[in-house]
Amino acid sequence: MSEVYNDLVEYNNLFQDDYLSVKEQATLMNWGERKCYIYRFFIKNLTKEELEILKETSVKTDYEIIGAICLHSLEIRLKMFHQLERIEKARSQFEEIQLIFEENTTNNPLNSISNEFWKTVKIYLIQLEIDSYPFNKKAINFLNSVAFNGYSNLTIPQKKWIDGLIEADKNRAETDHFFVNDFLIQNGFENDCKIIELVWANH
Repeated sequence: MSEVYNDLVEYNNLFQDDYLSVKEQATLMNWGERKCYIYRFFIKNLTKEELEILKETSVKTDYEIIGAICLHSLEIRLKMFHQLERIEKARSQFEEIQLIFEENTTNNPLNSISNEFWKTVKIYLIQLEIDSYPFNKKAINFLNSVAFNGYSNLTIPQKKWIDGLIEADKNRAETDHFFVNDFLIQNGFENDCKIIELVWANH
């Protein structure tokens, strides 16, 4: 359970109404006015789902970081809450929040690829017993993470790795592609294959 969540419970228990000023609330809470302002106008208004994430997380979240997340739309906020650990580990947490925002608002076609597609590519590679750089066992196993998290939720280095695999596949013979082939199409991933081809065409 995060400290932010515990502080919010304490805040809500003490202030059922907003008849006191931020300065008066800060004095009663023994907080700085800035902290009290963020709780009153941002953190206090989190959704039930966001609060549940805060309640369950073991990440040491800072109230200013949560306040910065609250400046975004509900959809983007929820994605950020699901990546609190990534934000917490970043060298600059505020820059990481901006990166996540850009990742989820930039029209990257790979964000539209289904999670099952990545899993099926992995199965295909295993069936062919592929283990040659860059399509070695480490890369094939990493496709599990992509299948579990989705492309849009990967870190920047992870996306670069997958992008590199896709680019390497582009340079293979047309009848020997791993990300676009009859096996994938026959298993219902024709649209995902078209997205890969679109990425190839634009690079």
